[in-house]
Amino acid sequence: MQRRLQQFHLSCSDVVKELRLEIATELLGNPPKSVLDEACEVGFSDPSHFSRAFRQMTGVSPRAFCRQQLAA
Repeated sequence: MQRRLQQFHLSCSDVVKELRLEIATELLGNPPKSVLDEACEVGFSDPSHFSRAFRQMTGVSPRAFCRQQLAA
């Protein structure tokens, strides 16, 4: 599997991180859970690490994303 991922310049940890953040995006779109609860639910033990990773992927903070989803 690692060889196959290397063909796409990915690592197992990259794939896991991306999947966690995709799941978090879906979960954050369905409140009323807190961002901390969502971070823990998708496997991040540190909420600040989750927020940083989420912002890198989506361009907005988890809270801002929640607000956008509520407004929509």
